[in-house]
Amino acid sequence: MNSGVRVYKLGGPALEDAELLPALAEELRRARGRVLVVHGGGRHVERELQARGLQSRFVGGRRETSAEAMEVVEMVLSGAVNKGLAAGLTAAGLPAIGLSGRDAGLLRARLQPGLGRVGRPESVDARVLEAAWEAGLVPVVSPVSQGMDGGALNVNADEAALALAVAACGWTPILSRRSARTRSAIMSRKARSREEWR
Repeated sequence: MNSGVRVYKLGGPALEDAELLPALAEELRRARGRVLVVHGGGRHVERELQARGLQSRFVGGRRETSAEAMEVVEMVLSGAVNKGLAAGLTAAGLPAIGLSGRDAGLLRARLQPGLGRVGRPESVDARVLEAAWEAGLVPVVSPVSQGMDGGALNVNADEAALALAVAACGWTPILSRRSARTRSAIMSRKARSREEWR
């Protein structure tokens, strides 16, 4: 993989900011090398779960995810949020493609005991990212991952971003944006190998 890959993680208030996409598109255009966007969307998921009368419970900062809740998580993160971000970047002049961690086995995860359909990243197959970059597209990735049983798993977006960054062997600035004008880097590191992540 190209050592110049930059991985941007978006979540929380960033996804509620109407001014985000044009500013992000401009920043990505200025970035040298290949770029990858990974997103969360917990607020969107919570709203949809509440609308369906499904309860959320967090254990150690992770959302306990039943099979029914997992359907909602995948619908929201890999559907509305993911496609919305990709379409928004494209409309802002930066061609992007929305992907799920499940697509082509991009991100595989292992179940975490006692949390239902919650997993942690186990492996990355970055060929789909290479294909997107070769086509001149920015990959926008939902953290929903492929479980070892073939089903969907709810994976923390920060962990997904880090796993993808390690696979890319590049700098991984993980950004939290409160507005299009304000950002704070909450993590910046150079991932030299998969062993460093593990």
